[in-house]
Amino acid sequence: MIPKAIATRYVAPLREGGSLPGLVEADDLGTYVMKFRGAGQGTKALVAEVIVGELARYLDLKVPEMKALVLSAEIGRYEADQEVQDLLTASIGLNLGVDFLPGSFGFDGRAFKPPPEEAARIMWLDALTVNIDRSWRNPNLLIWHRKMWCIDHGAALYFHHNWEAASPDRFAVRPYDYDDHILKDVARKAGPGVYAAIAKQITDRVLRDVLDLVPDEWLEPAPGREEPAAVRELYLEFLKARLASAPEWLPR
Repeated sequence: MIPKAIATRYVAPLREGGSLPGLVEADDLGTYVMKFRGAGQGTKALVAEVIVGELARYLDLKVPEMKALVLSAEIGRYEADQEVQDLLTASIGLNLGVDFLPGSFGFDGRAFKPPPEEAARIMWLDALTVNIDRSWRNPNLLIWHRKMWCIDHGAALYFHHNWEAASPDRFAVRPYDYDDHILKDVARKAGPGVYAAIAKQITDRVLRDVLDLVPDEWLEPAPGREEPAAVRELYLEFLKARLASAPEWLPR
């Protein structure tokens, strides 16, 4: 499981996103952007954040450190903003904390250009996990200390929002809209051969190690898979099928 800390103070809401994340302080003296289990997509968005973010780390991409943050009822009890108080009350328990990067700014494609191979790794990961949130409208990339950092992966792995209708075979060949990706022009400069090398970095062992980082209590039961270990195996089936069908979704 990802490391755990205890939230000690709610600092402020971050209203840029639709899920109203908040800035919090924790007992490890860190400051985090908290993604709440009580927000619209629930714990499944937190699962996607961990899986995609930690896969990014295996691809040598920069992702803020993530921790499981325990939120107590006392923190929200005296919050004046009713919307925030409701969210805090609905999120008592284990939430996701993403390390706050002070002074970072959003990537706009003009002031900073990543190396083509780095852009290709990001685009390949987004295609693997069908992450729709890396467009010009919503890049989810930050520049911090002259490096590019990947954030906000909660919209990826769409299949887990409807296990009944999903299947590994359908997910395996799901097309990906590269035309809408903010890094497509930079990534293409790396050449098509780069993707085979990227894929070799994500082995079965890597997938299992990443899935083991997801807290058990975020893994909601799926049909016929009630226990967390069984749900992990289900995610593994989907991701392995997607990897095996890479020729179907790689850019041409």
